[in-house]
Amino acid sequence: MAQSEAIIPFSLYELVPGFFFSMLAIFLFSKIGPSPSKEMIEEFDLVKASNI
Repeated sequence: MAQSEAIIPFSLYELVPGFFFSMLAIFLFSKIGPSPSKEMIEEFDLVKASNI
């Protein structure tokens, strides 16, 4: 029983850095990558304006 109690905190703490680094990667690549095209922005605005 002592082994399972020791494993649980490590499995939970692995989620925290994984979440942090994935958020950081998404942010960095969105800033490094190209901006959305005009057509993509127009399509997004069209879908956003619809009441689906």
